[in-house]
Parts: sequence; C-alpha cells; structure tokens
Amino acid sequence: MSRQIKSSGTSLNNYAEALRKLIPAEILIFYFSLMSIAPEQFAAMVAVTIIATIITPFYLMKVSLVKSVKQIVLSTLSLLIYSILFGSLAEFIPETLDWIPTLAVMTWTFIVPFLFVTNKVIEPITTE
Repeated sequence: MSRQIKSSGTSLNNYAEALRKLIPAEILIFYFSLMSIAPEQFAAMVAVTIIATIITPFYLMKVSLVKSVKQIVLSTLSLLIYSILFGSLAEFIPETLDWIPTLAVMTWTFIVPFLFVTNKVIEPITTE
C-alpha cells in the first residue's frame, strides 16, 4: 500500500521546500545574509550567488564531513538553482522566461532521488 500524499500550498511552494532540503541550512543562512547586505543590482546578486556556490562544497566537505562527491555536487547545484528561482537572481528573469526556472526546479527535485537509488539485487530465499 502506498503512502498518502498530502499537499499544502501551491505546487511551486512544495517544490521550493524540496529544493531547500537539499541545501544545508547554514549555507542558506549565509546566502541570505549576503543578499541582505548586497545592493540590489544584477552584478552584486551574481557575486553573492557565485560566492555562496563556491563556499557550499567546502562547507560540506570540511564542516559537515560529507564524503559523497555526488551529494556535494547535488547540493551545490541545488543552491545554484535555488538562487536563480527564489533568491538573488529571481527578480532579474524576464517575465517571458519565468517558466524556465519553474521547469528547472520541478525537474531537478524529481530527478535527484533517482540519483541515490541503488540497484541491489535481492537474492531469493531458498530452503534446502
């Protein structure tokens, strides 16, 4: 029997929450702190995004002691996608292209779980 799926809010909010869970909370706090002190100009917002994106893998490796390269890459890319869709770069996306980040976050959060599935073969139990 499958589990019951409960939806709260809009689907975009649910995808945003799923994306946030892929990024360490400390990185998001750092990112939003940088955003709050940077001027609201495109160059400044790109700089904030670049700094946070560069720091993410180092934080994961040195502070969180993450050893999985796959997890480090996925979390770093998740921060980049998050910053484009919900963060510093969101306001600079032309209205005619605002569907692209939505498509990206929905596709990304759908694909990520598949990257962690292992293909273990379960041997049948035999009685001899």
